Amino acid sequence: MQGSHSDQSPRTVALSRALMATVAPSDVRVLVVDNKEQNLVAFSAVIDQPGVTIICAQSGEQALGHVLRENFAVILTGREHARPGRVRDGRVDPAAKSVG
Repeated sequence: MQGSHSDQSPRTVALSRALMATVAPSDVRVLVVDNKEQNLVAFSAVIDQPGVTIICAQSGEQALGHVLRENFAVILTGREHARPGRVRDGRVDPAAKSVG
């Protein structure tokens, strides 16, 4: 459904447009993290544009692996993946308190 925003929220459409306006399309890599397949499909459909590479991960651990190997312009994550903790030396330290 590229180019069709009728079934998407105004906030989601605005995010997609802002992303495309701030980075040259050939440079855009987006990581989408969610454990629900339907959410991955929905986010991917919203941001699917020429020159945008979308990488999907179904767990925080899988996402961390991608982040350690690749650079991303944007990372979209579901609320359940925003766990407290910090990454130290390439490993998650669950004892560390997150800021914010």
